[in-house]
Amino acid sequence: LSARTQVEPDTENYFIPNGDGFLYCRKVSRQANIATLGRVHKQEHFYIVAKGRIAIRGATGTTIHSAGDVIVSKPGTQRLVVSLEDSVTITMHKVASMDMGAVEQELVEDDENSNYDVSNKLKQSVLRHDFEQRIAS
Repeated sequence: LSARTQVEPDTENYFIPNGDGFLYCRKVSRQANIATLGRVHKQEHFYIVAKGRIAIRGATGTTIHSAGDVIVSKPGTQRLVVSLEDSVTITMHKVASMDMGAVEQELVEDDENSNYDVSNKLKQSVLRHDFEQRIAS
């Protein structure tokens, strides 16, 4: 995927107090025909398809999900998500902080090769802009 044009999906973050921490809701909007490789998650959480249709490729195969589907994502999972239509997905997590750096450390495994930071912004320090070099590596 790194060899393809990179797209920053529209990502919105919401927090509400919840006991000794916060309930964190992450809303990601993608145009049709966008592929996104997520990070390996440390915690079980909800993954909700709020709009459109997506294909999810995981360790056990590919599944198709439509608006209204709720998926329980287990720790240690990583997904390749392809938006088959314009789509919106939402994840919900319990976190200890509203600081996005701390949220990233709490929720996902370190991945220095990820093209994206916790806010789904491209990390220019990771991207290789030379197409031949990206294909070869």
